[in-house]
Amino acid sequence: MKVLIFDKTQGLNNVDKPVELPYDKDVGLTYLSKSVNVNVDNKGKIQRRKGASRVLSGNFHSLFAILDYFICVEKVASPPNATGNALTILDTLYNKTVLGYLTGSGRMSYQKVGNRVYFANGTNRGIIENRIYSPWNKQDHVGPVTDKVFSNPPKGHLICLHHGRMFMAENNFTATIKLLGIPDKFIEHGTPDDLYRECGIDAKGITNTVLELLGKTESNMHQSLHSQVKI
Repeated sequence: MKVLIFDKTQGLNNVDKPVELPYDKDVGLTYLSKSVNVNVDNKGKIQRRKGASRVLSGNFHSLFAILDYFICVEKVASPPNATGNALTILDTLYNKTVLGYLTGSGRMSYQKVGNRVYFANGTNRGIIENRIYSPWNKQDHVGPVTDKVFSNPPKGHLICLHHGRMFMAENNFTATIKLLGIPDKFIEHGTPDDLYRECGIDAKGITNTVLELLGKTESNMHQSLHSQVKI
């Protein structure tokens, strides 16, 4: 698939995760997680490299690639709603197809499950299948009789799939993730306990990592816990 080239951006950011890149919702500009055949200066200005040509321009953000097309959010000039944002498909010939208009302008989070793509941005949520948009609401229960109560999914802003279950973050919740394990390098020989300690995955190492993520030390954590104990 060809790479779309845009004429405006806030710059290149290949450090943060694409879904977490900041963007200006008022003008639809966003940072790029990757640029091809262009130069981006420190002010966000894009210059085409020699031999390349512009194929499409517009205010887009939240691009998500699916086989032979992209899903994205486009800021449109004359929408039938107040926010001016449309959920749009861009195909390999750079034709645009509006799937629907959005009531919010937040960055979209996507998750592909089989032939379906689920999306949410804190205000809108839905499903795209075979280039057709449909609401993401609760479905009829299939299986044994249950006393569980089913409801529509929340309007979270981040979604992900893990072990067959969909997880969603609400209210601008963000999580800090620290991966622990054996590093990609040679380590010294020794007993399992010695190696766990060297890699920081023994009990003390894991505890220290958790305290670091919480911005606390072992001593002030003990003090905090002690102050909460009622005698």
